Amino acid sequence: LTWASGVPYFSPLFFDPRRRREVWRFFTYFLIHQGIWHVVFNSFVTLLLGNLMEWAHGTWRVAVLYFLGVLAGSLATSVWDPQTIGVGAGGGTYALLGAHLALSVVHWEELKHDFFAVVRATTAAKRAIAIGVSGILRICLILLLCAVDFGIALYERYGLADIPLHASYSPLPAGLMTGVLVGVPLLRYLRDRPWQRIEFWASFGVCLALFTFIIFWNIFWPGYPTQNV
Repeated sequence: LTWASGVPYFSPLFFDPRRRREVWRFFTYFLIHQGIWHVVFNSFVTLLLGNLMEWAHGTWRVAVLYFLGVLAGSLATSVWDPQTIGVGAGGGTYALLGAHLALSVVHWEELKHDFFAVVRATTAAKRAIAIGVSGILRICLILLLCAVDFGIALYERYGLADIPLHASYSPLPAGLMTGVLVGVPLLRYLRDRPWQRIEFWASFGVCLALFTFIIFWNIFWPGYPTQNV
């Protein structure tokens, strides 16, 4: 086990496109991680952001969002990078990040003024609080975290040549996209907006089309890797 490598390759939990008939793997792979960074990053984001979102939006909404991100991650691996395996909670973690990012943009009018509170703050405590609620700084922090983690995922995929199986980075963009498309209509708004219903059905339609396409791809694509079960 190192900072960026180390995974139980014989575990029945990680997602393997060559064993996709073992359906539970589409979900259970989030319990297995590769390397210390993988565990630390996903645990930190899930505990911090997940708890805050659960408090604001309710348990079932956040749980649905998280596990849809997990499912999207394994499905994306099966299409984009079927020669690798899926490990880690990146799909669910990035779904939380994507939803938080999307909601920060949706609530821009409510959050953008908080940035100026950082400048006007007279004490360190007030400045820390202002930074925590600032929509602009929140978006920048999320983008920075995603960039660092995605860079490490690319290194794990292409830079580690001496490991038997490479972990796919596909769950990360798939989870982020799921968070954006599912999070905004699923989670609660600060206030009602006239385009809310249109946005809901548009997001629902895009998600349904993508999930349907990937599922049919798994069933009918003739070039899929030979199955081991």
